[in-house]
Amino acid sequence: MAWLPGACRCKGVECVLSIMSKLKFTIAECKKTDGAFAAFVANLPQRFAAEGHLLHDQRNTIKAFNLNGQPVVVKRFRRLSLFQRIVYSFFRQNKAVRAFNNASQLQRRGVSTPSAFAFAEVWGGGLLQQVYYVSAANYWQPLQAGFDVGADHGFSNSLAVAFAGFVAGLHKAGIVHRDLNSTNVLWQEGEGGQYCFALIDINRITFYPQGQVPPPGVCFENLTLFTGNMALFKVVAQAYAVAMGGNVEQMVPAMLAQKQRHDAAWQRRKRILGKLKQLFR
Repeated sequence: MAWLPGACRCKGVECVLSIMSKLKFTIAECKKTDGAFAAFVANLPQRFAAEGHLLHDQRNTIKAFNLNGQPVVVKRFRRLSLFQRIVYSFFRQNKAVRAFNNASQLQRRGVSTPSAFAFAEVWGGGLLQQVYYVSAANYWQPLQAGFDVGADHGFSNSLAVAFAGFVAGLHKAGIVHRDLNSTNVLWQEGEGGQYCFALIDINRITFYPQGQVPPPGVCFENLTLFTGNMALFKVVAQAYAVAMGGNVEQMVPAMLAQKQRHDAAWQRRKRILGKLKQLFR
């Protein structure tokens, strides 16, 4: 995992969008002297609606922008329900704030992730309505693309082993990415055939004290999230156990059992949700 610069200090700014709503935003210290960037963030809801290149549009919407030659990526999280508005207004940090803070924490621990530039919040009626997260761009491939090719069981064996080492490094650094699926890990092959990895979608991360490895059950469950391909999982589990320096003969069966329980539970949830959807058609 390559070292990257640490946290940026930040400042908060507020401006009026309309009589009924306000935009509150925080810009990282590394960007606050950039007048064009500050103007972009101050008008982010309007600019996001009218401009940008669409990268993703499902639950959340992600667009790429070019600001004076510098590519930036903006993620607009899906509109909040009334319950979420209350929770994020008074009791819990919203996803954009968590992503902003987590980016700095990851970089301090030597993990690559696109640098956080800003977050913005739209408030109305005393409640949080919408949030945006602005970061540097990273156009590496998602892990899923690398696992879909290759001659060994339909995936790249070397990439699987490298990924296992990357996850072991996260866990040794006290990091558990709670959404560690194959679209939230980006990769590229560097000089000498070495693989480089970066994390995205980072609003759901648990940080343990620096250097404290999470409990084995937490680590094993975390590793179950990236694939449903058991042949691929076995390769990663074996390489992960070696990278962690543990007892491979004990760890691998424990991870495989955890994976089977996880997948069975997921299948049960999927069947139940399918039946509920049929009832409410």
